[in-house]
Amino acid sequence: MSTDEPQPPGRPSGAYDDDTMASRRSQQASMMQTGLNEVTNRGRRGSSALVRIYPDDDPNRFEFFYLETVLTTRAADAATVADFLAANHPELPVQQVADRPVPGVTTFDFGEGVDVTGLCDEMDAIRPGIAMPDHAVHVAPTGCCPATEPWPTTSGPVPERTAVVDAGKDVRVVVVDSGRRPDLEAHFDWLDHDITGTEEDAISAGHYVGHGTFVCGVLRTQAPQAKIDVNALHFLAGAVVESDLAVELWSALHEDKPAHLISMSAGTTTRKGYQPIALAVVCEQLAEAGILLVAAAGNDSSTEHFYPAYFSQDDADLGQAANPNVVSVGALDSVRRLAWFSNYDWPTVYARGSEIVNAYPEGSYTYREPPLAGQPDADFPDRLAIWDGTSFATPLVSGLIAARMTTHGESVTAAWGALFAKASGQRGLGSGPSLFPGDAA
Repeated sequence: MSTDEPQPPGRPSGAYDDDTMASRRSQQASMMQTGLNEVTNRGRRGSSALVRIYPDDDPNRFEFFYLETVLTTRAADAATVADFLAANHPELPVQQVADRPVPGVTTFDFGEGVDVTGLCDEMDAIRPGIAMPDHAVHVAPTGCCPATEPWPTTSGPVPERTAVVDAGKDVRVVVVDSGRRPDLEAHFDWLDHDITGTEEDAISAGHYVGHGTFVCGVLRTQAPQAKIDVNALHFLAGAVVESDLAVELWSALHEDKPAHLISMSAGTTTRKGYQPIALAVVCEQLAEAGILLVAAAGNDSSTEHFYPAYFSQDDADLGQAANPNVVSVGALDSVRRLAWFSNYDWPTVYARGSEIVNAYPEGSYTYREPPLAGQPDADFPDRLAIWDGTSFATPLVSGLIAARMTTHGESVTAAWGALFAKASGQRGLGSGPSLFPGDAA
């Protein structure tokens, strides 16, 4: 879709003002907190801790989600953290559990009324970020993806599909998202084969139903023969607890035929911008196994740290080195400018994430977020939608990597290296290294 095409009535076509961005973030934070607590109230691995909003449980000031009575640390730091707690807070009941949620991580579970973010702040005196909350990773808010709500369109077929019919053949991709929709897969030829994994639960997906299949559709525009396994993860209203996500990524690593790459259109901001520990450890294990993680950089139109995408960056202030197997993806618009919503300055690479057309479930959609809240419900009779966000730039890059692997017979890391070299010579306006459909040829 080009920018001079007429836009459907009511669909926003440009940057939101600050008040709209703030209102969207608050509304989404409230919806996701409610959804997350529906599952945590039922108990998860022995914990019934509620998910809180930092700071002060106030959605209008949302910075990140966290489990109220849980903190994590690396196994190598567990004794230091335990000694600190014993010396400074002997009154606190605490259960220390090694190798939870994954090997290399230790979890400390407290009772009610414990301020885990305050404890983490205290322990920053030992080393910044030595202990961190168990965050929640989200697929939806303004700080994540998508940047807009979906809008119906009849302008199929999917734009800019590759003509290389075997692109992506025998490449295994895990898509971490809301789940798959077999009804949509059967309806479109770019989705009707070699997609496995958990079906989307409409109740669990909530307001973000169809997100996972839309992402698979974008990936398939560049790699029509890639084998996709969709990991649904029960994103409650668009969010999932970090430790649960780490478990699923660790499991994918240890399958008989692990993925070549993982495409993840989700992430989180964190306490003081420090690394979320469980995700840091499992991403290091993925790198050791040679698996590439391609992750969305977020949609706050800012330079804030957004994980796991930000693992791609060196940060001397935080004392962290870049993970070379993490690729962070920002978004371009339809004329190759930095998209108005995309986080910027630090993403590894940029690709189109604006005015993307792909498969979307038939049925009625109620607009709940500013500026579209109050619009009449939308129907999707053609099962196609226009959607915006770094969520959709991410699978475009994943598809190009998968396609390059087959067209040039390269490993996943060699394919990414070649694509990054190409991207470095072609920059979108106001962005950085950029990739475009067809660049895998």
